[in-house]
Amino acid sequence: RAGDLAVIGSTFFHRSVVHGFSEAKGIVLCFLPKAITGKDPSGEDLEFLMPFLAQDEAFRHLVPAGSGIPSKILDLIKLIHAELPAKSVRSRMNASTYLKMILVLLGNYYAGYHGNLRQFHNKEKNIQRLRPVLDFIDEHLAERIAVSDVASMVYMSKSRFIRFFKNVPGQPSVTYI
Repeated sequence: RAGDLAVIGSTFFHRSVVHGFSEAKGIVLCFLPKAITGKDPSGEDLEFLMPFLAQDEAFRHLVPAGSGIPSKILDLIKLIHAELPAKSVRSRMNASTYLKMILVLLGNYYAGYHGNLRQFHNKEKNIQRLRPVLDFIDEHLAERIAVSDVASMVYMSKSRFIRFFKNVPGQPSVTYI
């Protein structure tokens, strides 16, 4: 709905779908985790990224406009945009601070979520296992792709692959293809 915020990390495959004839608009904020954690992603700064790292099938990706969070985050995104291109130390510091403020808002909103780093590492491991399949699909989109063929690429039976694939990107392999 208008004003809602979608929170989607890089380990969760996603796509947008518009239903009906309404026009969808969105603002996307992409950042590298190193912008927050620096070179060592193991300290307290990793806590800033928890809403993105611990996403699983049960994660509530939508933050409703009524919570007030999306409008606060939009204001911070506008402040980041005003600092770009961040060529000076001050503008980089400001943009980084605004980004951390966004992450604090999200961290507080998702504080009750019981995701953890183990889930994140398992998901990353599963994505890496599927990497040959995902690359193959990207390279052969114009061709007919059989599920049994891509299942054999990762040494799985077709039925095992179908279950495994659905749990990793969050959608059936046929839909993804």
